[in-house]
Amino acid sequence: MPSSMEHQSLPPIYGRRLISDRVLIELCPKQPYSVRYRPDWHILGFALEGQTGHDSFDSDRVQEYHAHPNTFAFTPAGCETFSESKQGGDYLVFAVSPEFFALYLQDVAPHQSITLHRQSNLRDPHVTAIARAAQTLIASNPTEGHGRLYAETLAGQFAVHTIFALSSRSTAPKTHQLTSHQIQQIVDFIDVNLCEDLSLATLADVIGMTQFHFARSFKVAVGHSPHAFVMERRLLRAKELLTQTTLPISHIALDCGFNSQSHLTRYFSQAFSISPNRFRQTVQG
Repeated sequence: MPSSMEHQSLPPIYGRRLISDRVLIELCPKQPYSVRYRPDWHILGFALEGQTGHDSFDSDRVQEYHAHPNTFAFTPAGCETFSESKQGGDYLVFAVSPEFFALYLQDVAPHQSITLHRQSNLRDPHVTAIARAAQTLIASNPTEGHGRLYAETLAGQFAVHTIFALSSRSTAPKTHQLTSHQIQQIVDFIDVNLCEDLSLATLADVIGMTQFHFARSFKVAVGHSPHAFVMERRLLRAKELLTQTTLPISHIALDCGFNSQSHLTRYFSQAFSISPNRFRQTVQG
């Protein structure tokens, strides 16, 4: 279910969405729709369930389409698009800026000349996993700032597998091994900047790597994605401050990079099976 996009602007709201300056992820609910637009950003779409309708791409010829469940599509920026359906279907839209997509294109296929063209009904189990993770992220109703790192990571992974599809390449490039010094640099940077909105690009720049290679290498070296690791450090810092200080929990939440006390409480309770307030009462008596 594509969303229309005005020139140099983000799509109108069709459902829940998460936005950064380079990435938008929107969970579009099942509903009738009709859109005509020429996106400034590349559109990566994933069908969470099947749907049928009519569409056209850079053409006046409107034809019937059948989007099968767990398939994805790519529409390049600048492609005149028309799509409509009487029923619609649950659909994920990833809109990524050309600059963001180009970072991965240059990294994954630096010596290939790849034409960016419309593709649809593509299948890849990795993309299915990415889409389901994005669906869970959006359903949790995160704020625009807090979910940025995870959203950009998911969008970057989606972009990589789209590039594989466009280039008919089925294997990922070799992972770069991080040194212990590089890992410590990243950990130190994260710990000092926990209160900031840490993006994948910011973390990759710390050790001079591209976002794609950093995300893959970090997970191999540490065992967690950058997003999961940052969240773990935020929670450990919160636990430390709850134990050692009398700061209001609302202040601790902001100091640790959460946007509110309720936001901290949700993640803290999920991780430790106890609320921050109850934890403080337990350890401080």
